Amino acid sequence: MIPYKIIPPLQIGPFHVNMYGIMFALGVFIAIKIAAKEARKRNVKEDVIHYIALYLLFGGIWGQGYFTSFFTSQRACL
Repeated sequence: MIPYKIIPPLQIGPFHVNMYGIMFALGVFIAIKIAAKEARKRNVKEDVIHYIALYLLFGGIWGQGYFTSFFTSQRACL
């Protein structure tokens, strides 16, 4: 088994933020910045990249909720 250290969640007021959430958000932010930099090199407007990232983010959140509600319901037949 691979040993690992459990990092306690960061507490900000009544909210608890886990490190994997922070790392995921940081990864998304860096990926958008890299894509915007590549867009500038290829003469594409950065706004296009930001709009696509926004649509993908909302689509991912919606898709996750749809997937979870469909496949975890009691009536789902698999």
